Amino acid sequence: MGWTPLDEGLLTSTLLAKGPTPVAIWALLLASSDRYGVSKLTPSAAASLLRIPDSESIKAFDSLQGIDPGSRNPAHSGKRIIKTEEGYWALVSFDKYRKITSKSNAAERQRKYIERKKEREKSGQQPITEEGADEDF
Repeated sequence: MGWTPLDEGLLTSTLLAKGPTPVAIWALLLASSDRYGVSKLTPSAAASLLRIPDSESIKAFDSLQGIDPGSRNPAHSGKRIIKTEEGYWALVSFDKYRKITSKSNAAERQRKYIERKKEREKSGQQPITEEGADEDF
């Protein structure tokens, strides 16, 4: 299981209008997804984790699979998840947000690298080489 940050766009998402259970299921799907954006979470397992009836979980999964004309993401008519041939769940916008996060992380690493390089130059220390660039991480 990896680490998946939540985008602040969730705060203004049409998903919120669907109620707390679909939002909670969405968070579980994100948390349980692999690096390709596929989750093996079942509605029954989600219900157990959230301490809700299976029927409520199934309804939330149906909602996440449904067309959302108000969604900001037009891919797959605004659906958030699609069932794979294996019976797992593909998170539709996973790649889009992973790329945004990757770019943001790369920019932050570059900013820290430049900051450390300037500090070393001021103090007369050896410059940072590519081999030592990630020493602080």
